Amino acid sequence: MNKIINSPIVVAIFVVVSLFILKAQTKPKAATEIRGAYDEIIKIAEEAGNDREKSKAIRAFAQEMASQLREGFQAGFRLTDKDKKESNDAKFLRLKDQVVISEPELVSSQQKNIQNFIYRISNNLEIPIKQIRINCEYYRNDVLIDVENKYIHEVKVLAAGDNIAVKGVRFMHVNLNDEAAESMKFDRVKLIVTDFNFVD
Repeated sequence: MNKIINSPIVVAIFVVVSLFILKAQTKPKAATEIRGAYDEIIKIAEEAGNDREKSKAIRAFAQEMASQLREGFQAGFRLTDKDKKESNDAKFLRLKDQVVISEPELVSSQQKNIQNFIYRISNNLEIPIKQIRINCEYYRNDVLIDVENKYIHEVKVLAAGDNIAVKGVRFMHVNLNDEAAESMKFDRVKLIVTDFNFVD
């Protein structure tokens, strides 16, 4: 059994298989370097025959190759994770316009330092979403006076094709007097979806 495992031919086959696997997961430069190493192994294997010293050299070289392959696989998996993240970002950018927020409407509040507004968010996608985040731009006389970015905590998961009415709240400083509080009130709010995650 050991003779079979230590055979130069078996070693060469191992490197050939590893080469093709590595080429699928690493950059072309790395694959080229492995190809050069593989060609060297084949050359040694052809000359080795029953030469014990050369067989030992092949085994040592194979061990070094195995170490490089492990590093290559690890780098390939890290690259895959990065690509997955980038893919999710690209997916969000492509589909975000299908998550729609209706025009917000201001509603009365019983406290001078709090303003309320209501809106409806609709998921027109074919998959559910969660952790929805929106940017709130507050305007007074068409002048931007305040901005908030926050999660819609009332919605844990918004199913595909579903929609829900949400109440938004803007808190102002509690120590403002009546005149100051009135001057800081908005008369229009613009809502923009800035983030959400897809439910697997």
